[in-house]
Amino acid sequence: MKLYRPSNRTEGEVFVESWCYRCSKDDFPNDPVCPIVIKTMAYEIDHPDYPKEWQLDDNGVPFCSAYEILLYTLWGDARRSACPQTDEASSRPYACPVCNGQRIVSKPPWIAGDINEWAGSGTDSYECPTCNGTGIVWK
Repeated sequence: MKLYRPSNRTEGEVFVESWCYRCSKDDFPNDPVCPIVIKTMAYEIDHPDYPKEWQLDDNGVPFCSAYEILLYTLWGDARRSACPQTDEASSRPYACPVCNGQRIVSKPPWIAGDINEWAGSGTDSYECPTCNGTGIVWK
């Protein structure tokens, strides 16, 4: 296991935006910052208290092994999805390319993918069939 520490503020913000802002451990506004993030700023990477959760996978891509998404469905209930790659670091969450992380689409699921026009009210929304309404796909 190789630990990860951003080399500068911009790299750190990109990492935090990609991982922490959707993680259930970043409980804004109740507890606005995950303790893992605070420890990465407080300690050097070789310090014994530096968090072991921020790691580099085999391809040198950073991830957080403690990542747990808190997903809100269209009805407001929460579903948790734990990080699946503590052993297999190649699987990472990405915003769904179909709904762009919005969890809904305007095209009805019974309309074929190559059809660009259909009759309807134009105000309906449907659960994204690619991510099953989670807004996240794991690759």
